[in-house]
Amino acid sequence: MGLFDKLNLGDLEKLAKGVGEAIEKQTGVNLQGVGQTGSQQAESAPGQQTAAATSPSPTPASTPATAPAAGGASGAKNAGYFAEIIDTAFPDYQVKTRVAVAEFGGQGRPYDFVLYRAGAPVGAVVLVEHNRDRNAAYLNSKAAAAAAGLPFINFYTHMPNERGFVINRIKRLAKA
Repeated sequence: MGLFDKLNLGDLEKLAKGVGEAIEKQTGVNLQGVGQTGSQQAESAPGQQTAAATSPSPTPASTPATAPAAGGASGAKNAGYFAEIIDTAFPDYQVKTRVAVAEFGGQGRPYDFVLYRAGAPVGAVVLVEHNRDRNAAYLNSKAAAAAAGLPFINFYTHMPNERGFVINRIKRLAKA
C-alpha cells in the first residue's frame, strides 16, 4: 500500500478550500479564479472580482517595476515587459525576437531575444516558465548557444524580475 492510496480527493478539496478561505480572510483578497486559465475564469461566478482584479497597482515611484504574471510557452505576457526594458536600456543594440536556434546551427526552442551589436550577435535571452528549464527544447537551445559561442541567459517568468535586475543581467550578458 502506497502513501497516497488512502488519500481521499474530497478531503483535499476541503483542505484547499479552507486554506483559500483563511487567506481571503487575512488579506481581504478574493481568490476566486486565481490559477485558472482565461476560459476557466470566464466560468467563474459573474460579478465577482478575482485577486487579479482587486490587487492594487504598484505606485510608480515607490515600487520597482516587475514582470507581469507568466503566460504562454515562452512567457508571452512577459515578452512585452522585457522588450520595453531592452529597447529603453540598450539603445545601442539591435534586437531580434523569437530567433530560431537554427540560425546558430542547432535546434530547440526559439530564443526570445537576441541582441546584436554591429551586426554580430552578442547574447541570447530566453524567458522560461517554472520547471521548463529542464526540458529538451530548452537544453538544446542552451547547448546550441554555447556551441556557437553565444552568451545565453534566462529569466524565470514566475519570478519578479525587477527592472534593475533585468538590466544588470543583460549588461553582464553583453559584456561576456
